[in-house]
Amino acid sequence: MFILGNLIIGVTHVLDAVLSLFTLVIVASAIISFTSISPRNKFVLAVNALTFPVFGKLRKMLPSKYWLYGQADLIPLYTILIIILIQRGILPSLYQIGFKLVG
Repeated sequence: MFILGNLIIGVTHVLDAVLSLFTLVIVASAIISFTSISPRNKFVLAVNALTFPVFGKLRKMLPSKYWLYGQADLIPLYTILIIILIQRGILPSLYQIGFKLVG
């Protein structure tokens, strides 16, 4: 069980780091949407390639009255809230499970 506990702890650390980095990408996407940077810019293309699949799935799941507020798109905010819920709710439980298995 020692190895499984360490594996769970390691995977949880990696997942936490990936979610933190994705939060930064979402913030960059929101900032880009307010600027007039060329959509053919390599950085903009990379940010859009990372965020649009997640945003698209949320847009399909929620009716537009919940994610459109006038001209504002609230999907990045909802995505960050979901990430915070995962980081504050699910990941600590995984840490506890891993530490209990380690002993």
